[in-house]
Amino acid sequence: MFGLTKKVESKDINEAYQEFLDNPDIILLNADEYRDFETLHIVDSQNLPLRVINSDAKSLLDRDAIYYVYAILEGTAFEACRRLARLGFTAYNLGSQQYFKGPEEGLKKKNRKRRK
Repeated sequence: MFGLTKKVESKDINEAYQEFLDNPDIILLNADEYRDFETLHIVDSQNLPLRVINSDAKSLLDRDAIYYVYAILEGTAFEACRRLARLGFTAYNLGSQQYFKGPEEGLKKKNRKRRK
């Protein structure tokens, strides 16, 4: 049990997106369910739902990549990040997508109201 806890580090979602654009080793990962991802997500992000981030996910992920994790709910992103770190991946918590000010895509993009 000792050594399995690793502090989850956070980054601002908008600053992190710029880092993602500049660094090909960074993968922008959405931890929401697939249907939520299809509804609205950050452009060029990938989806891996929180419920499948477990020891079996090791075979799906690149061990050398850096994961920037976000979700609709901050708690979902935090838990996904914690699980990835526990599995030995480098992951940063970006929190909630609602604070993102960049390009998004999905089925509900046109109907989304933004906070100012």
